[in-house]
Amino acid sequence: MNNKELIDKEAREWVAADKPDVDPLITYLFVNKNLDMSHGKIGVQTARAAQVMLLNEMQHEDTLLLKSLDELFQDSFMHGNKTICVRANESQMNRLMSGDLSQKLEIIAKDNGIPIRTYPVYDIGATEVEPNSLTVVAMTPVYKSLIQPVVKKFQLY
Repeated sequence: MNNKELIDKEAREWVAADKPDVDPLITYLFVNKNLDMSHGKIGVQTARAAQVMLLNEMQHEDTLLLKSLDELFQDSFMHGNKTICVRANESQMNRLMSGDLSQKLEIIAKDNGIPIRTYPVYDIGATEVEPNSLTVVAMTPVYKSLIQPVVKKFQLY
């Protein structure tokens, strides 16, 4: 069996495995579905959102980011470390940052003693969208079981 076949086999086995004891950290990126951005633009904006979140979270001692990065580098198949892009409209994105969804995030964070923060990305408007358009909101890594009630209503990108 060559390396590719071995890797494919291990990946299939992991996907098929039942791992009820694992509660993965998930980083969510909420992409503004109303801007009609190209795939390339979405790629750049989500990368920027991840960078903004990473740089800001490195300043917080209570961050789960370091645990998330450790999972990423310790596990060749990224078991338990995912980044998920979902579609959101601007109203939903604003609610995540300062509305009713933000309040739900605060309750989850307080009840579980973990931080949940959001980081918006506003475009300069040089190419596809108007200046100051809210393109993406990045959420800090959160345990899947805790965040599921908030994100289950969003459609995968």
